[in-house]
Amino acid sequence: LRPLFFLFLVLTAPFSSLASSDPAGLQITDFSLDSEKIPLRATFGVKIQNMAPIRTAMEDGAQLRISCKATLSEIRPLKWARDMAEASLAINFRKNTLIQDVVVSNGQDEIMPEEDFEAHLGRLLQRLDLAVDPAEALESGKRYRFFLEVTLKRRDLPSWMQVPFLFKSWDILPADRVEQEFQVP
Repeated sequence: LRPLFFLFLVLTAPFSSLASSDPAGLQITDFSLDSEKIPLRATFGVKIQNMAPIRTAMEDGAQLRISCKATLSEIRPLKWARDMAEASLAINFRKNTLIQDVVVSNGQDEIMPEEDFEAHLGRLLQRLDLAVDPAEALESGKRYRFFLEVTLKRRDLPSWMQVPFLFKSWDILPADRVEQEFQVP
């Protein structure tokens, strides 16, 4: 009986850790969606609860990326939801170990002293804007779902290592998601 109990604990432990939500991860703040006109505009902020894992990864030479991915789907009764459009936004950053500065890339490279990095990243993530432009017009009376996910991952991993291996995630901090359903009048 003891070996069966031990086997049960070993097999269920990884699944219980997957279900736990870490409050020290990324947090989407002030989310609003303007669904009145096309393209749809999502305005939001991202708050980082714990900078220690980011600093540790950058000290180890990691190149990091904050990715914001939005998906617009049509909700269809008795069928799978149909994806209509996607949009994404990426902010890359890494530490230049030679001169002890941080390089932040959001379209163009910006170099800043390491001690200013946390405050600058907080200002950069305070208000983000993402436009989602569906190829087809949204029809009146139909229901749609807007899904936004924000992740922080290593950018310098080979593609074969980017998939979770034995329940090990390569995310630096836990991701955050927000979902909003709306109907076109």
